Amino acid sequence: MQDPNDDLDDVCPAFLRRPLPDKPNLVKELPPVKTQTVETTKATPNAVKAKATAKAAKPAVKAKAKPASKPVEAKPAQTKATAKKPTSGPRKANAEPDTYGFKAGTIKSKAASLYARKNGATVEEVKASTGSLQLNLLKTLTKNGWKVKRVKEKAAGKTREVTRYFLTK
Repeated sequence: MQDPNDDLDDVCPAFLRRPLPDKPNLVKELPPVKTQTVETTKATPNAVKAKATAKAAKPAVKAKAKPASKPVEAKPAQTKATAKKPTSGPRKANAEPDTYGFKAGTIKSKAASLYARKNGATVEEVKASTGSLQLNLLKTLTKNGWKVKRVKEKAAGKTREVTRYFLTK
C-alpha cells in the first residue's frame, strides 16, 4: 500500500505532517446488546403485552401517599361591596375625550390646547408649559382631521427662525 504522505512532499513540509495510524479501520466494534423480553399484564381494559429491551425497562415507582388534609371550613359569602379592594388613588373610569380626541387633562390635551390658541404656540412654548416635547402630536392631530398651519417667525434674541403652529378645524 502506498503511503498517502508521499504525494504531499512538494506541498507540505515534513514537520507539519501527522503520523498516520497503524490500523486503517478506526471503527471500534461494540459488543452486541443483550435484549430481554418482558411481558406485563394489568387488570385494565387496555392491557397490552409489551416487549422492551433491558435498557428501556424501568422498575415501577410507587406513588407516595399524600397525608390526610384537614377538612376545609366553608367561608361566608362576601357581598360585592366588601369584595372590592380600595384603589391607591381616585380613578376616572373611561375619562371623556376632549375636543381634540385626547383624554382630558393629559399632556397631549394641554399641548393641543396650546396649539389651538389664537396666537398658536412654538415647540419651545409647549415644552416650557407641559415639561415634555410633543413631537408626533401635530401628525396625530392632522390624522384626526385638524389642520395645522405653520408660520416661520424670527424669535426674540435668536438669530434663527422659529416655527409657530396654529391648530384649526
